[in-house]
Amino acid sequence: MTFSLLHIAGIVAILQSFLLSSTLFRRRKNDSTSSKIIALILIIYALLIASSMIGSAKVFWKYTILSVSGNQLIYLAGPLFYFYIKSLYLKNFSVTKKSLLHFIPLLIAISLSILSVKYFSLQFYYSNAMFYLDLASCVQMVIYFILAVTVLKMTGKFNEIFAQPVYSKLTLPRLLFAGYISLWVFKLAVFIAWDLLKSLGACKDTATLLYLITFLFVNTIVFLGLNRSKLFNPADKYESSTLSETDKKQIYQRIVQFMESEQPYLESDISIVTISKALNILPGHISQVVNEMFNQNFRDVINSYRIEKAKNLILSQSKLNYTILSIAYEVGFNSKSTFNAAFKKHAGLTPKEFKNQNMALQ
Repeated sequence: MTFSLLHIAGIVAILQSFLLSSTLFRRRKNDSTSSKIIALILIIYALLIASSMIGSAKVFWKYTILSVSGNQLIYLAGPLFYFYIKSLYLKNFSVTKKSLLHFIPLLIAISLSILSVKYFSLQFYYSNAMFYLDLASCVQMVIYFILAVTVLKMTGKFNEIFAQPVYSKLTLPRLLFAGYISLWVFKLAVFIAWDLLKSLGACKDTATLLYLITFLFVNTIVFLGLNRSKLFNPADKYESSTLSETDKKQIYQRIVQFMESEQPYLESDISIVTISKALNILPGHISQVVNEMFNQNFRDVINSYRIEKAKNLILSQSKLNYTILSIAYEVGFNSKSTFNAAFKKHAGLTPKEFKNQNMALQ
């Protein structure tokens, strides 16, 4: 194997991935599930590059089993990506024994790879087994992408990731989506070039694509991490908080009960201080619980309640003659434009589109 700048970039990406993932695992202040999942994703990228390098090197024949098995680590990308999105936007998410079922396809893929090479031949692996393994991995990645998008829509975060222009704000979730899609493009390119077209000469091109994707992906994460100290652990600003997990759960329950029973969000001038005085809880504690337990800022929490109320009013038979502006005022908004923007963000539709869609279903 002749080393080029791309190989050097790949090696650099491997080293950076392991160093960054090691840092995330060793941070004692950071016990967040999402950060650990990011660390695992970085390791997967690094191992995929390493496997690709072994596959294109002269030592491939000595490490055939290792290379073909390493290629199947792509089956981890979907589950880990899905777990990351869930850990970020679903409160109290944790990886359980049941979650391990998501890794069964990986075990099957590795087993088939080893059996194909060891009990048949390498030619059999490339001519038969690889076609089905690559096809299955492409389909699996699409399925987990759909599952991740479903979580975003369920939590009202879809527009936060996809609706805003790419250049407006580069966040880690958006970067993870971009990296995941890029990895899928790489795998699809492998499937088309190797399995469908049988173009063995495409090996160099697909490997180049993987090196570039990983190098850009990892270095962008490093850049964001250096420029945003709270990138991987946004809850660090509460590290001096005296609230225990039990305290936070109790405050969370009190806030939810207060919102549902008293509907303070209908007041246009509602603030954290308003809720603080009503519940006799420090404003800082209210802010912490809102950010950590609701996984939203205060304004988004208030608007989510307002939008749910607005939906009910729009569909209410007694409010059929109400204008959109009237409903906006009734649920606490001061302008139609702000109401429309919030409605679009939380419901995925404008108020008018929501009304027309539901009238069509009746």
